[in-house]
Amino acid sequence: MFWPCPSTGLTDTFYSTLYYAWQLGALPANGVELSARQALVGGDYELLNRSTFAPNPDYAFLWLFKSLIGGGADAYAVSVNSSVLTTGVRVFAFSAAPSTGASHAILAVSLNRVGADFAVELAGLPSGPRVEFHLTGQPGVRGAPLLCNGVPLVPDARGQMPPWSRLGVPGGPGPLELGAASIVIATVGSAAVI
Repeated sequence: MFWPCPSTGLTDTFYSTLYYAWQLGALPANGVELSARQALVGGDYELLNRSTFAPNPDYAFLWLFKSLIGGGADAYAVSVNSSVLTTGVRVFAFSAAPSTGASHAILAVSLNRVGADFAVELAGLPSGPRVEFHLTGQPGVRGAPLLCNGVPLVPDARGQMPPWSRLGVPGGPGPLELGAASIVIATVGSAAVI
């Protein structure tokens, strides 16, 4: 039911991004304060394609993660009312990067490749406006860009990624909707304490 673990030839596609997002969410929640990753060399694991220097999906995800959550963000415990083994969904909560103007950020990852959307209740977080960044891709397709709300995350002619502030969509007051084989980062509320 879930996507296979990345292996040679798959780590430069959206397959890898699903697992990389899961890892980046889990590390701070387990007390890891620093994560580093090489950019150019090593199998098909590089963040930039070593031939074209185009960003692989992991690069685009890391750029958005850093923009919305940042480094050194506080991690918060999150409980989900269904098993990760059953749903393939994992949810993480952080303090949001100051530049977002939000107090918290949610990262939700679905490894489930089939099925209906999964609704994530955001109990325990401050109320307020929510901005959602739904990330999808083409698992197993090399060179396919990561999409954020349907917009390809690729640099322009100057090498600049699209402004993150133009990529989000307003979220409703209800549960966070997470599709199969997707990632959502949502910023939530204004300054508040859980």
